[in-house]
Amino acid sequence: MAEDFITVKVASMYYRITAEDDPDYVRQVAKEANDLLAEVKSRHPGLGDLAAAVLALLNSIDRGWKVQAGDHESLDALNQLQVDLEQSQAEILHLREQVWDIKKDLLYYRNLCDMYEERLQAMPKKPSSSSAKAAEAKPRPLDVMQTSFEDMAHGVQETEE
Repeated sequence: MAEDFITVKVASMYYRITAEDDPDYVRQVAKEANDLLAEVKSRHPGLGDLAAAVLALLNSIDRGWKVQAGDHESLDALNQLQVDLEQSQAEILHLREQVWDIKKDLLYYRNLCDMYEERLQAMPKKPSSSSAKAAEAKPRPLDVMQTSFEDMAHGVQETEE
């Protein structure tokens, strides 16, 4: 972009400025400088133009440095967020691996259960004499139903023979 002459007013004086920047941008900068000088003069009405300009310049530099310090703090916070993000992504990857391992284990145990169920289905079914007797049995009084450990052991031996 070619250099243009831009006329701006700062502190009731006109200045002809050459700039490669957009003329509206240069006017905004000049307006900000004029506002800074007006602010200093309103706070300290007895100051001369030169003293007010120096004080406005110092205020402007102070504000700039504070913004830069804030930018550094923001940059540090941004860097910390980046580190946190990378740690979170690594943790997510680790958790995905754990979920994958759990899924593999689940599939293994599901297949194992299916295999055992198939084996149980394939086993020949023995006729149960106790189930047939239970269907034919009449209700008995409680004292007849009571058995001792010896009776139970004897009864087990009879069914095993």
